[in-house]
Amino acid sequence: MAFVCLAVLVMWKGERSDGAEHLEHWLIAPLAVCMVGLVASATHLGTPGNALYVFAGWGRSPLSNEVMSALGFLVLAGLYWLASFSRKKPPVAVCRVWLFLACVTALWLVSMISIVYAIPTIPPWNSELVPYGLWCMALSSGPLLAIATCACARAFYRAKTRKRGALVPNAGVVQSGKGLKREEVLPHAEALPGEEVLVNEGNKAPLSPPFLVFLRILLVVSSLAFAASLIVFGLQNTELPYFSNSFGTADGLVPWYGWGIVCYGVLGAFGIVITAAPLLRKKTLRLGPTLAGAVLMLAGVALMRVGFYHLLMTVGL
Repeated sequence: MAFVCLAVLVMWKGERSDGAEHLEHWLIAPLAVCMVGLVASATHLGTPGNALYVFAGWGRSPLSNEVMSALGFLVLAGLYWLASFSRKKPPVAVCRVWLFLACVTALWLVSMISIVYAIPTIPPWNSELVPYGLWCMALSSGPLLAIATCACARAFYRAKTRKRGALVPNAGVVQSGKGLKREEVLPHAEALPGEEVLVNEGNKAPLSPPFLVFLRILLVVSSLAFAASLIVFGLQNTELPYFSNSFGTADGLVPWYGWGIVCYGVLGAFGIVITAAPLLRKKTLRLGPTLAGAVLMLAGVALMRVGFYHLLMTVGL
């Protein structure tokens, strides 16, 4: 979902600019997170030799559909990221269509992941709540990762701009008899999409209204999805005593699941709060808090995924 959020920001800008190209370079952040998840999910295969069966089952196997959707997304998004470094880029219209298709495959991937665990022989995974929980986690962690990526792109772009003197045509530079007195505003063509960069105010500079509104929308989406995920996980926790086999009940497999939800709630809430503070109070992006917020939310998501995988309880035993 972080890739989709950043892609919307890139498509919003539309025309070519140094800032937009710089943000495209930072699409590697959500791609890297996706790659880590894909490598971790490879443990489901048991042995590498089973990969052939995964590809052969495309269209009839949920796991095969998940893997193929992941490959489709990584190919489209990865090639777009590589193309962002090329000096001779495709036309803007082609890039927009390319990004749109990558976003479609990203949403397709989340959809496939949300239904891949609907296995009748594993009742705790076959719950109707599982897809909702996965979508809520994607919508809560993705926007925070996108905001953190914007903060990184903004900080490094501003550092690069200051290093080269921040002198661009029509930049509104105020001069005095001794030369440059004050750097004012870089035009939109030289800023990140939707932002005017106040160069000499550092990362504490206020964001332009459109860019600020966009980031606040991401924050609201993350907050609402996070609240919904807590409700879903709470309901899921109440179901666990009713799943059983000859060895016991599902809540016995993960006795700490309830406390895991509490830890997830604390980590996620704290991550949202420290990300929101500079956006709401000072109307700016701070690199440290946004990175910490994304890491905390992702840590909470990882904790819940560990608990979920420990709920592997088959029927018939």
